Amino acid sequence: MNSVKSHEFRKEEERLEYTKGYIKKTLEATEIYKSQYKENIQEAMENLDYLDSSQSYISVLINTQFMETAGHKKYFKDYHQKTLANNQVELEDLAPMAYLKKALFGFKENITVGNIVIEEAQDFSLLEIKVLKELLKTDKFTLLGDLSQGIHSYRSIDNWTELTQSYRTTIEIMDLANEVIDFLDNQNVKKAKPVIRHGDAPKYEFYEEEEAMIQGVTEEILALQRDGRKSIAVICKDREESIDLKKKLPKAIKTVVLKEDQNSYGSGVTIVPSYLVKGLEFDSVIICNQNSYFEENPIDIKLLYVAITRGMHTLSIFEGNQPDSLLRKIYQRSESKSLSA
Repeated sequence: MNSVKSHEFRKEEERLEYTKGYIKKTLEATEIYKSQYKENIQEAMENLDYLDSSQSYISVLINTQFMETAGHKKYFKDYHQKTLANNQVELEDLAPMAYLKKALFGFKENITVGNIVIEEAQDFSLLEIKVLKELLKTDKFTLLGDLSQGIHSYRSIDNWTELTQSYRTTIEIMDLANEVIDFLDNQNVKKAKPVIRHGDAPKYEFYEEEEAMIQGVTEEILALQRDGRKSIAVICKDREESIDLKKKLPKAIKTVVLKEDQNSYGSGVTIVPSYLVKGLEFDSVIICNQNSYFEENPIDIKLLYVAITRGMHTLSIFEGNQPDSLLRKIYQRSESKSLSA
């Protein structure tokens, strides 16, 4: 219609006649090229790539220009290309992939729920909660968790209004756990308050020689079994030390090393890497580290806090005499308090 507007008309009749002629020419051109349009549209549809939400998301992850704009290094692009080549994605990718699928295609099934209860909510990101809200069509959430156990806090919730009551451990164990969390520079984390239930003070043992430490751990396990403790966890910092400890303990002590794909454990002695122990509880806990030890950084502080709070009744600590160990620093602080008292 721009051609119509470009002309000046003296009378409305002239404008009407010109418009009729313009429309007639347009229709004639349409008839001439109608068959060609059909062929072109069909060819375009055959060559059109299928829009896949997962592939669309993945293309962003491996886009060099986007990564540079977002401030990420080449490492992340290479890492994603490697995992995607094995048909793998990270846990953090699932929420944005689900959000993108809903935005582009929607879901075949509509699910509506009244309330959502999330356990270990400190490990959920705001985006994950947002996606659950959108997919399940509710804004009623109950979040249960402990920010002090947020070992994935770099990608998850780091602040909320929380209850601070702890019902698992004794006052003595919880006091030690709170000493650990004192090293964390986060004012949003509130210390847990145990129920009024006393028990034995945590036991500290530091060794120069590994053989002596293994003997100490062996004697502690046997003593706990004599006391009737049905579930005993020996928590090491990592899996390598867990496997190594199992090999060095006497074969008469039956132990199992908890694996990542295990959802449960039985009674007896379970050796657990610290990053797998969250959500579990035991009658007694032994923390044992000879070569790997917890350091003063946010991840190690939270891993140690989680390890300490797994025990319901007793806690024993066996560690090599590492001067930079976080446990060593806490022990020395406790010794200073005892001397000053």
